[in-house]
Amino acid sequence: MINNEKFRDIVGLLIGILTIPMAISTLHWSNATSDSITSAINIANTYSFYQGKTVCKAMTQLKVYDLEMELKVSPPAGPEQLAVIQERIAKLKQVVDTYESDPKTGEGKKELLEKAKELEVSRDRMSTSSTYYGNAMILLQLSIILASTALTVRVGLLLIPAAIFMLFGLFVLVDAATVFFPIPFF
Repeated sequence: MINNEKFRDIVGLLIGILTIPMAISTLHWSNATSDSITSAINIANTYSFYQGKTVCKAMTQLKVYDLEMELKVSPPAGPEQLAVIQERIAKLKQVVDTYESDPKTGEGKKELLEKAKELEVSRDRMSTSSTYYGNAMILLQLSIILASTALTVRVGLLLIPAAIFMLFGLFVLVDAATVFFPIPFF
């Protein structure tokens, strides 16, 4: 039984203080979830752009092949026509190269694939953070509920699981910000 008024005041203050990390956890959970969804959309867009570049590259390669076959099947009448077709082939081959890699714009297939992989890493980290923040929020809520119940029904033993949930909730909250220590069962 909890009869000591000062002890009850301390537990009440602790409950009030616990709402702060719970609110922080709620805010960061919401932000991390939103960022994770935005990242997933950006990943899909980047892979779609990559696929578009692949199609354009294949179409351009086919055009080069057609021009080269045209030269073999029906050679041009004069050297000027030959020069024009060869110049066109050379320009198309340069375009094919930029579809594969274009460091200047960052829109070559190679650069897009690297960007998508970076976005995936970021998304995975945000997704893990979101899960940890959500779980920290639940653990802190359980701690508050148990401590409040202990005060209401005046059973001090309920403060033990409340303290355990609080400590674990605070640990998970800190880990959510850093994702330093992977928690296997979350």
